Amino acid sequence: MEFSHRPVTDQSFENALAKARDGVRLSVADGVELLTTGTDTEGIDPRRKERVLEAADRRRAEVVGDEVTFVANLNNNVTTACNTGCLFCNFKDRSEQFRSDYQESHGGFTKTPAESRDIVADAVDRGIYEVCSVSGLHPALTLDDEHRELLERSDRGDLNYRSPGEYDVDPGTYCAQIRAMDVGGVHVHSMTPEEAYHARRGTDWSYEEVFRRLKAAGLDSVPGTAAEILVDEVREVICPGKIGTAEWLEAMEAAASVGLGTTATIMYGHVENEMHRVMHLKTSATCRTGPAPSRSSSPSPSSTRRRRCTSAAWSRAAPPPPRTS
Repeated sequence: MEFSHRPVTDQSFENALAKARDGVRLSVADGVELLTTGTDTEGIDPRRKERVLEAADRRRAEVVGDEVTFVANLNNNVTTACNTGCLFCNFKDRSEQFRSDYQESHGGFTKTPAESRDIVADAVDRGIYEVCSVSGLHPALTLDDEHRELLERSDRGDLNYRSPGEYDVDPGTYCAQIRAMDVGGVHVHSMTPEEAYHARRGTDWSYEEVFRRLKAAGLDSVPGTAAEILVDEVREVICPGKIGTAEWLEAMEAAASVGLGTTATIMYGHVENEMHRVMHLKTSATCRTGPAPSRSSSPSPSSTRRRRCTSAAWSRAAPPPPRTS
């Protein structure tokens, strides 16, 4: 697959490694040299790879030490109904299958706010203290009742909206779901940039307004999923129905501006190359400053057996992206 951004630099591996060892901020070219173990050679050089890993481990020890922590977390996803059409996704079910007039069975689900509350309350009793909720873009989901009224009155046909009465299960609103999951002081981590986009469709509301309302409902932080690879030429291949890089950043910056914590993810190992990965890391790093900087960066390898991006091809077997947190 031909892309305009390729893993080619005018930097050297040794210079990039020296900067990494010294804790100097790396350029995109530096990052590409480290991920490829040098663009001056074909494939991955095992000895250079070990030197990169050694430098990364030493830097990790200097910055965060050896203490390992974990979060007792519950995933409570509200619905699998979605029609965005991402090529790699095995989570979604076509949203039309959830309508009451659809006769065939499917394996998806939608939860009411009451069901979400019961699930989270039970998990809190068992010791969890964070709930993460990332869901499909159900056509009946709206930000709140005001948003629903606006969409019900709209005559636009491009808003991916249907009345909840057309479905067997009403997912409620995003704010209602957040309030339902805000049980017993649990930390609510939800509302990706893609969901925030869905929660303002058909309005002139800013992302700041959307996240203010969600925060008032009990939202504590925002997962930076839907990021995949924050380079539009890659997104146009693997998730053409999703928002672009600029919109993702706009949403995340808005979340931070109203005091919500954020995270950032990267999904790698599909059609992208090392240049795309490092460009993504540079872009997502802009979310790590401001009034509520990003708390973490989460790498997610793509499974070649499960995804459907069958046109992918790898020019080299690259190591995972370097940690940026």
